[in-house]
Amino acid sequence: MVCLGSPGGLAAASRPLEADPQLARLIAQLGADSPEDRETAAQAILARGQAARIPLREAMAGAEPEVRLRLAELIDNLPWHLAEDPPEVVEALVEYPKAEMDMRQHLAARLGEIGPSAAPALLRILDFETRQSVRWVAAVELSSVMRGRTAAEIRRRDVDPKDGPMLLAAAAAARTQPPPARRERVRRACVAALAAPDADDYARIRSLTALSLMGREVGLYAEAAALLRPLIGQTQDKEPFIWDLMCLHAMADLPDYLEDLRLAKRVLPPRLVGYALARRIDRTCGRTWGEAARLAVLAGHDSIEARFAAAEELSSVGWSDWAAGEWVMITRLRPDQTDVYVANAFFRLAAASIGRGEAWQAARRLEQGLAAMPEGVQLARTTVDAVRSEAHYRYLVHGREKGDQAEVGRRLDQIVALKAAEPSITMELVPMLKQAGRTVDARAMYERCYDIQKRQLADDPANAELKNNFAWFLAHCEEALDEAFKLGSEAVAAEPDNAAYIDTLAEVNFRLGRLDEAVRLARRALELRPDDDFLQKQLRRFESAAKSERQPTIRP
Repeated sequence: MVCLGSPGGLAAASRPLEADPQLARLIAQLGADSPEDRETAAQAILARGQAARIPLREAMAGAEPEVRLRLAELIDNLPWHLAEDPPEVVEALVEYPKAEMDMRQHLAARLGEIGPSAAPALLRILDFETRQSVRWVAAVELSSVMRGRTAAEIRRRDVDPKDGPMLLAAAAAARTQPPPARRERVRRACVAALAAPDADDYARIRSLTALSLMGREVGLYAEAAALLRPLIGQTQDKEPFIWDLMCLHAMADLPDYLEDLRLAKRVLPPRLVGYALARRIDRTCGRTWGEAARLAVLAGHDSIEARFAAAEELSSVGWSDWAAGEWVMITRLRPDQTDVYVANAFFRLAAASIGRGEAWQAARRLEQGLAAMPEGVQLARTTVDAVRSEAHYRYLVHGREKGDQAEVGRRLDQIVALKAAEPSITMELVPMLKQAGRTVDARAMYERCYDIQKRQLADDPANAELKNNFAWFLAHCEEALDEAFKLGSEAVAAEPDNAAYIDTLAEVNFRLGRLDEAVRLARRALELRPDDDFLQKQLRRFESAAKSERQPTIRP
C-alpha cells in the first residue's frame, strides 16, 4: 500500500501527470507488450529523477496489477534524496534505492538519529515507500523528530483511516493541538495499529510501543493496554511492557487485573510491583492508604542500584513525587561517601525542587551532587561550571525572595565570574545587570548565549522550536527585538496552533510596545490551552498594560 496524501518536499520538483504529456506516454508504455519498449520507457522515466516520483504515484491509482508493480519498482529505484537535504541525510539516503526491507528500516532509524533536520526525508519515505513495515518504522522515527513545518504539513492532511503509519505520524503532529483533537488522532492511530496485518515484528514492536505511550499521555488507558498485550506475548524482554501495563492498571480500572498482577510478580522486580500496587491503592482507597502502602515499599531492603532504577521508572511515568522518596533514601544510605548514584540522586532532587519553586533547596542539592561525585568520574569543566552557576542562581533567587540584596549581589558576582552561558539563567540576569549599571558584564553574558543559539539555528535553520526559544531569550533580555519578532513570527507560521509559540510572539510584541497585538495573540494562545495558569497570567498582564496606555492623561 502507498499513502496517497499530499507529499512533502517534492511539489516543486514535480508536475502533475496531465501537465507532462511526454511522461504520461512513457508511463503508458510500461504496459506495452514488448519487453524492450517497457525497458526503454523505464530507463527514460528513471532519467527524470525526482520529477517523476509524484506522477508515478498518481499513475498507480488506476493501473493494472502488472503495471502497478512496475510503477512501484520505479518509485523504489528513483533517488530518495533532494538537493536541499543536509549532507548526513543525503549520505543515508544514497543507499536507499537498492536496499532490502531490513536495511531500509535501519536507514529510517538512522535518519531518526540525525534529528529534526531529517524529518522531511522521513516524511518522504512515509509518502512513497511501498513496504508497510518500513513505513511504520519511518512513522515512529518521524514522531520523535518532527518539528514546525513538517508537523504543520501533516496536520493539514486528510489522512486515510486505514493508513496506520500516517495516522501515527498525525497523532504525533497533534501534540500542540487542543486535547480533544489530539486524543481523537491518537485513538484512530491505535485502532489502525492493532488492525495492521502487514508489519513485521520489529515494526510492530516499535509502532505499538510508541502509540501505547501516546495513549497513556492523552488518557486512552484501555487502548494503550490493548497495544501492550501483543508486545508482552511476542517479545522476550517483557519487563518494560509489563511495567507499563501495571502503571495503566494503577491509573484506571482495566480488565484482567489479577491475571496481569500474577504475571508482574513473576517478571518485575518486587519493588516495582509494590509501587504499582500502592499507586492503585492510592487511587481506589484514598491518599492515606496509598501513602501507607508507599512507605511500606520504601522501607523495604534493597540495593542502591535497585532503588535508583525504581526511581527512574517512577519518574518516567510521571510519579515524580514517589521517585523523590527513593532519591532521598539513596542519599541517606551513604551520607558520607562519594557515589555516582548518590550524586545523581541529589541532581534529580534539585530538578524536582526547581519545579516546585524551592530555590534554596535546589541550590543545596546541586552543591551536594557535585560533592558526592567520585574523584574517578571526570566531568567536563563546562558541566561543573554550569552546575555551579545554576546553584548560585538558585541562591540568588532565594535571596531576592527574602529581600537580601547583599546575597543577590554576591551570587551575581559569582555567576559572572563563572561566565555562565545558560539561556534560562542569562535572560533573567541580563536585565538585573543592566539595572545595576553593569552594562559590560550584561553585554558579555548576553553575547555568549546569543552566539550559542545563533550557531544552533545555523545548523538547523528550519527548527521552529529553536526559533521560538531564541525569540523568548531575546525578548527577556530586551535585545534585538526586531530579530526576535522575525524568529517568533517564523515559529508561529510553522506551527500556527502551538500555544507556547504564540505566547512568545505575544511577549515580543509586548516588549515592542504593540500592546493590542500582544493581547490578541495572548487570547489566541489561551483559546488553545484554556486551563493554562501561565497563559492566563500573561493575558492579564498584557490587558492591564493596554488599558493603562489607552487611559487619557489628566492634566492639572
